[in-house]
Amino acid sequence: MYSRYRLFLLNLMKKDLLFFYIKFTIGIGATVYYTNDTIENFIDRVYVAMYESKEKGRNIIISMFLQNKS
Repeated sequence: MYSRYRLFLLNLMKKDLLFFYIKFTIGIGATVYYTNDTIENFIDRVYVAMYESKEKGRNIIISMFLQNKS
């Protein structure tokens, strides 16, 4: 069974195209490292933001901040 990538390359060779483009999308999760933050909490916020951006769609940036920094 052919993968999508392999079929794409086969179609390119059949059409004898010299130029082609690659389309991609990106989702980014971002947060701030606070002074009294643990590395585990920091990484957890980054993961939550990253997966939230993937769920919301393409080409999106989600940032996570703490409500109370104390």
